[in-house]
Amino acid sequence: MKSKLFLVLLFVTFFSNAQETPKEKMDRLTSEIKTLVKQEKDSLKNQLAAVDAKMELGEIDKIEAAEMKKNISIQSAEKMTVIVTDRSNQISELTQEIVREALEDNGNDTLPETKNERKIAFSITNDSKEDKWERTQNRLVFAFGLNNVLQEHQLKSLDDSPYAVWNSNFFELGWGYKTTLSKNSSLANVFYGLSFQWNELKLFDNLYHVNIDDQTLVVTHPEDLKKSKLRTSSIIVPLGFEFDFSGTKEVNGEKIPQRNKKVRLGIGGYGGLRINTKQIIKYDTPRDQKKEKIVSNYNMNNLIYGLTGYLGYKDASLYVKYDLNPLFKDTETSNISLGVRFDL
Repeated sequence: MKSKLFLVLLFVTFFSNAQETPKEKMDRLTSEIKTLVKQEKDSLKNQLAAVDAKMELGEIDKIEAAEMKKNISIQSAEKMTVIVTDRSNQISELTQEIVREALEDNGNDTLPETKNERKIAFSITNDSKEDKWERTQNRLVFAFGLNNVLQEHQLKSLDDSPYAVWNSNFFELGWGYKTTLSKNSSLANVFYGLSFQWNELKLFDNLYHVNIDDQTLVVTHPEDLKKSKLRTSSIIVPLGFEFDFSGTKEVNGEKIPQRNKKVRLGIGGYGGLRINTKQIIKYDTPRDQKKEKIVSNYNMNNLIYGLTGYLGYKDASLYVKYDLNPLFKDTETSNISLGVRFDL
């Protein structure tokens, strides 16, 4: 019975899809994105609630709960990225097909045959997605670069930083939204979203972090260290303004605002929570190489807030983030990151 039902469903699905027009299929894919993303968000919420329940029952401690939440959140973000990317690619292909049909409906029974005409048709097809104007746009945000600290908000203090410049880094992955303040212009925008960020600070000269009497100190390790890194992971919510100087493009006599075509300038702030802190040290022993991963708070502030800015051209930007909160409690040490950002 189940096998027959499966065959019937397969038969119905095949023929319903075969009879779909490009526009109907695009509507279906858009609906699928909304439905699947909502399901994944609900699943994420339930999984995080289950972790909280385990912690309340004493089955896990706060550190284990934070690590589990981080892993669950990363997996959920990856799933949503796959869902959106796969269907967005299909929508892009359908957009080209719709434009192709529109050209044929206007009296072109066949595609242009000359080389120049083919170039024109290809250009129109590729720009069709951009010609659809919507005030709110969402993109995958990916950033990476150098990470270090400032003392007392002084840039010159980098010269005395105990952390390596080139081997201390950061990564950021998230989903960003941008909404224009005007219905007919893309110049002024509000940006916002949700991101996961990972910061690393690498010590050299055999130094590592220790927590003594609620103070985090940098001291010399008794072994000859091959690696000494302090790694933190956080969830942040950015909010600010972007000025996009892409201007407009005339399509069929109508001026359509453009995005991410020319220079962009963004400035704003962010707030979030540090969800995990880990120190990694590696050194040689007489018989083997030992690697220690020490999970501890290291007297860090769990609440994060700061300023962010970027200056770019098209989808790539120079990117800076600066925490206004002290990295360690009762200190004047603040984290600063400088790198490259891509809005894909």
